[in-house]
Amino acid sequence: MRTYVPPERVYLERFPPHLGQFHKTRVQRVTGCIVVHDAENIIDLQGEDTGGEGVASFIQNRTDFGSYHDVADFDSRIQLGRYGWTMFHCVGANSWTTSVSFACRTGDFRTMPPERLAGFMRHGAEAVADQIEWYATQGIQVPLRRLTAAEAKAGKPGFVDHARMDPGRRSDPGQWFPWEGFFQAIKVELERRDNGDDEDMAKTWSLNDLGATLDNVGAFYARDVQRTHREAGREATAEMVADAVRLGRNGWHDEVVKTLKAGTDPIKLLEFVEWALANPEAAKKL
Repeated sequence: MRTYVPPERVYLERFPPHLGQFHKTRVQRVTGCIVVHDAENIIDLQGEDTGGEGVASFIQNRTDFGSYHDVADFDSRIQLGRYGWTMFHCVGANSWTTSVSFACRTGDFRTMPPERLAGFMRHGAEAVADQIEWYATQGIQVPLRRLTAAEAKAGKPGFVDHARMDPGRRSDPGQWFPWEGFFQAIKVELERRDNGDDEDMAKTWSLNDLGATLDNVGAFYARDVQRTHREAGREATAEMVADAVRLGRNGWHDEVVKTLKAGTDPIKLLEFVEWALANPEAAKKL
């Protein structure tokens, strides 16, 4: 199995949530149990799928608790939190599990077109393969098997429905979730990595590496709002500056994701973003 390589920064490090959505420690040892969710958002079936990005943004801005380690949609996956963190995704099991969520509703697994479903499974498998590699660094091998709630609570490794862990309140990922297809997609992804096919993975790491550049974007927007207020004879408040940073970073992040999905070389994209920051007036004319 390939050695786990963590990203430089995950989504909630690049875009800190308004309300704490994780603990950076665990009070219990992980068991190798992966809880499978769906986010119950409205599925995006038109062209580019922005569902995963929407779920990530919702978690960053939400005013109550709820988060995942990974979220996947038709054409992307986003790692929200580090696997050593306690994310708030399953009451009573947060500290000893990891999680993956699909950006759709339970019924969508029955009705979405086959090619759409295959994309969801493929990107969910990419996320889970990272989790499996991380668990290996903890001395835990995760089998591709579905667990009952009793087995999960007894410390067995594998996969469990959110509904099985919280039947009184949750139903995800639902009766139409394609468990066999999901396990097959994970198997294919692990075999792909063992065979050294890391082209797609390189693009994922390149996206994570853009976090530092997005910090520069935020700083640029902060300076801009301060400058425009000074020119108007007043000072920008700390809240105005924070809003400018958030809007700038989030806006550029969304554009970066769209551009990468269109097939642009990540390094060329990074160079363009840096150029645009250094030449804002010229960039505005594009």
